Amino acid sequence: MAQDETEFPLHDLDYISLNEVYKSLTLVDIFELSFTNSHVRGTLNKASVPIQSISIRFESGTPLIHLKSGQHEFIWSFGYPEKAEYIGEGHYAIRAFKFQCKRTSSGYHTEHYDVEHAMLAVIRYLVAIFNCSESIISELFIDVGVIEDSRSVCEHFMKFKTVERLAFHQSVDNDRNKLNLAQNFNWILENLKIHELYCGVDLFEQKMVRTPDGEFEIRQLPLRLDKALKLNHFCLKHATWFTSKDLMELYADTAIIGENKLTAEDLNTFLKNWLNSTSNKLCWLEIQFDAADEERKAKITEGLELTLSSYKLINEKFSCPYRRFESSERVPFEFPADTKQITRADGEIGTIAMTSDTFFFHVKNTGPITPPKVPDGVRPPDSIRIVEERMHLVNAERLHHELMYRQFEMDNLQRILNKEQTKSQTEEDDRLRKRHKDLVRHLDKELGKLVAVEVRQRERVEREGQVVEAAMNVAGVLAMNNMH
Repeated sequence: MAQDETEFPLHDLDYISLNEVYKSLTLVDIFELSFTNSHVRGTLNKASVPIQSISIRFESGTPLIHLKSGQHEFIWSFGYPEKAEYIGEGHYAIRAFKFQCKRTSSGYHTEHYDVEHAMLAVIRYLVAIFNCSESIISELFIDVGVIEDSRSVCEHFMKFKTVERLAFHQSVDNDRNKLNLAQNFNWILENLKIHELYCGVDLFEQKMVRTPDGEFEIRQLPLRLDKALKLNHFCLKHATWFTSKDLMELYADTAIIGENKLTAEDLNTFLKNWLNSTSNKLCWLEIQFDAADEERKAKITEGLELTLSSYKLINEKFSCPYRRFESSERVPFEFPADTKQITRADGEIGTIAMTSDTFFFHVKNTGPITPPKVPDGVRPPDSIRIVEERMHLVNAERLHHELMYRQFEMDNLQRILNKEQTKSQTEEDDRLRKRHKDLVRHLDKELGKLVAVEVRQRERVEREGQVVEAAMNVAGVLAMNNMH
């Protein structure tokens, strides 16, 4: 048979030429190309377009692998998405597995079987053909109800730059799988570079305890997730092991504590401890408790100087990107009407809010600002509108300085780690820190004054409205009398 003159020995091209060729292809094209021959497949990893992020979901519903690179994406799912437009079918042999796939414009979809081993086989293949040297794992979702060995799964992601979000879920109760995770939880957190953790699994460990009558017996006790508390962002659905000492020593940006045994007195002590501290790390703390009545709320804020929340006047909801639970979608929190605030000696403001079953403490917002809505057809008086605009400007300036200060601290830490810090730089750093604190304190004082002005303006407008209404009522009565 004569050779097809359109064929071209792609693998004979130099690296630069190959790179130009691969840049013009989609990730689906590159995947198809990997099945041509071993020579071509060997060139793909080094010359193809770098993969920026990978999302992996080991779940019971539709296990999914999602790669992103610039404007292109690649999806592999075990299961057929609803309303997907399929443009072809094909057989693909990957390691020991043979997949019958339906193809869409962005990826492949096959039968749902062997979530753990088949998924890992596909992941290893994709990492081999795509350039993943600088990739991050945007989310690693593990359903402990279907994954037997969480450690063996996590071992495949040790060399990635970071795991932005590691999420453990439990679709069905499987004691064997939970025990495996409990035994390997510390290893996983030590060996993966985790930025954010969600743990929705109630983990236990077997411990020998002494009974009151002097006998020893093995009991199942909640597993302490100490290493989780060292992360910047974490959400723990089950935390009956979490103590008041853990709360006092909390050093996280975002901490969401689900089921726990903390008391109103513990929360009160935490707030007083924060007032006497100088830490600027905490952004958001959320703690679940049993139904809260007014008495419990009073105990939580006992001995604190509470004022009207200035933050709520300029932002009606908290939209931190790390306030998320079972889903990776961010869940905004709308501040209740009775939101209050406390202020530290250094000017740092903490917002306190309580709903029927949750305590919220907010210090900084890392998400977008959502100004309170003005009812349709209602325009606030110019006096109030001017104050609100000034408050927005002051808050924006404060946020700008906070971001600059955080970057400064990160640069400073990097110099220390690199042993490049000099005595003069240390002195300059101290001056910058003092200047930052003075500036933030000044802005917070100005914001407090503006809040007080706005409150007085609103009270005056309300009083004027009441006077006008009373005058109209009197006028109406007089008019009726004149008619008679």
